[in-house]
Amino acid sequence: MNDQLAANPALSLLTTVYRKFLEVRPGDHRIWCQLGVALTRQKRAEEATRAFAEARKHSPSEAWTHYLSSVECFFADRMGEAIAEQQKAKRLCPGELTEREWSELNLAFSRQGTWGEIATICRQLVELSPKLIAAWRWLADALAAEGAHAESEQAWKRLAALCPEDADPWRKLASLYAAQNEPKKQIDALQRYLEGQPEDVNEWCNLGAILGWQGQFPESIHAYQQALAIEPENTDTWSKLATAFAKAGDRSRELEAYRRLQELQPAPRPATQLSLF
Repeated sequence: MNDQLAANPALSLLTTVYRKFLEVRPGDHRIWCQLGVALTRQKRAEEATRAFAEARKHSPSEAWTHYLSSVECFFADRMGEAIAEQQKAKRLCPGELTEREWSELNLAFSRQGTWGEIATICRQLVELSPKLIAAWRWLADALAAEGAHAESEQAWKRLAALCPEDADPWRKLASLYAAQNEPKKQIDALQRYLEGQPEDVNEWCNLGAILGWQGQFPESIHAYQQALAIEPENTDTWSKLATAFAKAGDRSRELEAYRRLQELQPAPRPATQLSLF
């Protein structure tokens, strides 16, 4: 924890606010917990320890006691203890805490751990809350990073089903298929992504390139034309389109594309002559 964070005046103000709340609600375990977090972030360890102890003292159940301990351990960078305490809480009464409370803590753990640990944590979380979108995203990325491509693919597909209005899982799947050298699946995923994000010039160009590599030149040309409909003066895309026309054997349209490219590119400046006298 850096000194700038510890000296943050907002944290000091937050600490004061929590203490004011506790004057009115001295038995509120959640507020004691939040006070403990704020104090920990200010490097006020002894006060934080007392605040977490009060939180556990007023805990409504054993499950909550373990949860509160896991929060204290997490913010003290004792990750192994934090995860163990959290797992005890889940085993005792997984439905007692809200989905938000579980997800915030789980994803906080995720940002601290290895990809393998992240995958383990997020598997637990999606078992508890099968529709928790953030956890599915973390799980899919973690599995891909671990090389578990088949499981990552299933996680992204699950996310696509949960959020049909979100095209991003299809872009992620396209990247996954590229890593696995599965161009047909990559093309299908990119096409589905572009149905939801039709203004993404970069992905239209990626699609055009992949289709070209597969010898699907009319489809490749169409993809580049879609990109140019969005950015008609993109010289890089005009160059790619000209190459696609050449591979398709369409000489006249190739020359037309190169003429347009030449119009868009600035004329080279004449070399400056230097005089020695």
